[in-house]
Amino acid sequence: MSGKRIAFIGLLQALGTGFYVALVVSLLTFFGSLVEGDADEEKFTQILLAVAGLTIFIVSACISGALVLGYPIVLALNQRIREAFTLVAATVGYLVVMLAGVVIVIALVKN
Repeated sequence: MSGKRIAFIGLLQALGTGFYVALVVSLLTFFGSLVEGDADEEKFTQILLAVAGLTIFIVSACISGALVLGYPIVLALNQRIREAFTLVAATVGYLVVMLAGVVIVIALVKN
């Protein structure tokens, strides 16, 4: 597999992960606004929110792991170890660039 193809697949994986993160944050923000108020003071509601939060965390870890590591695992199982590591590195690199972009946008909006 060529370097350009690995870079493109890494970009697609990073964009998919970024889209998923944006979706989860949007849903959490939406549902968080529904729970505001006196309901937070009830012990049962606090327990349900903790359970929901941990469940979302676990599901997100599984989905993110599949998005980032799914195809590299297939490559590694087919004895294409170097391509698998290169693809993971490309995906993580794109994710770092995306994170830097978000931090820059936040800094610009704050000022």
